[in-house]
Amino acid sequence: MQQLCVEVSSKGFTYSVVNRNSKEITDSGSLIFSGRTEEDHKTEIKELLEKKGLLSFQDEVSLAVLNHQSTLVPQNVFSESTPQAIFNLCFGNTSLDIDYNRFHEQSLVNVFAIPNWVKSFFVMRYPRIIIQHENTHLMRGIFNGSTFSPTAHLAIQDDYFSLIITSKNKLDFYNIFEYKSVEDFIYHTLFVLEQKEMNLNELKVNWHAAPSFDNLFNDFKSTLNRLKPNAKFNFQHIHHIKHHLFCV
Repeated sequence: MQQLCVEVSSKGFTYSVVNRNSKEITDSGSLIFSGRTEEDHKTEIKELLEKKGLLSFQDEVSLAVLNHQSTLVPQNVFSESTPQAIFNLCFGNTSLDIDYNRFHEQSLVNVFAIPNWVKSFFVMRYPRIIIQHENTHLMRGIFNGSTFSPTAHLAIQDDYFSLIITSKNKLDFYNIFEYKSVEDFIYHTLFVLEQKEMNLNELKVNWHAAPSFDNLFNDFKSTLNRLKPNAKFNFQHIHHIKHHLFCV
């Protein structure tokens, strides 16, 4: 069985077809939006999917919303408020739709913004599609594996990254930071690790990203090792798209 994994941001669209048994990517493509309007975006995505023969895709389909406006709240807090009120408290008013995903494994809810046109466009074409924030996919992928050892997870996008820390099968930290250079990664990561009093000699560092960020990953590793020469970091590089497989 194949799974069509699509990702939408304010800048563009990416798709990957993944074999659910082997976890191998059999096809992929992307585009940067050239038009400015929602109708332009929909037309560009439709043309790409039609060209690739994916508009009639019959197997599993998942969609990740890519943006830095995401907040986690405990289930009991969420039940006493509304997604809109929670989002406004964290990020202010927005014209975007507000959505949420429940993460039952940790009794948390991920509240996030989503472009107004996304749901109607994709549900019309793939009625069984599962739409979630990228970090919901990330956390499902993380907690599907071993989470007992202290681990810093960094999930990379073009101008922001998510930092998630897990240990003893619990979520210890979650935040999203904007960046312009590898030094920004180092600053935010080390600051959080110091505040959390993490033992760097016991720390695993998992880098969740597409291959297009490989050079940044190498810079991150070399810079971190240079700044902390006595630490014994255990680096692992994970293709982020495969987290989609745990969400359907």
